[in-house]
Amino acid sequence: MLKFMLLEDYSGNPVVFEKNRSRVKLYNKNYGPQESNPVFGSKYECAGTVFQLGGDKAYPISVIWDNGHKNSYREGDLILLNHSEITNLGPNEAFRLKHGKRPKPKEKILKWKEIEY
Repeated sequence: MLKFMLLEDYSGNPVVFEKNRSRVKLYNKNYGPQESNPVFGSKYECAGTVFQLGGDKAYPISVIWDNGHKNSYREGDLILLNHSEITNLGPNEAFRLKHGKRPKPKEKILKWKEIEY
């Protein structure tokens, strides 16, 4: 399984999802709010941690929610609470990230920031 995936977030911005590190909230309101789909703004709302990437091509991001439930989502369904800022991303680095590989250490591409919603 992949450790990293370069995808788009709910607003179409390129972000890097990282297995066992990325914290997310469910933004897509097309999912019926329930414990396994704790939609942002619903009574079930909670954060979760990405625990698997790339397992399912249609729903490549698997999340374990703080309430103990698990589910998988598409690119654009989630708000990334801690995200990477991507700067100076050349074609080689983009390829490495897209295929789940960490950028070379000498290239300072990723800086993690905590975002509060």
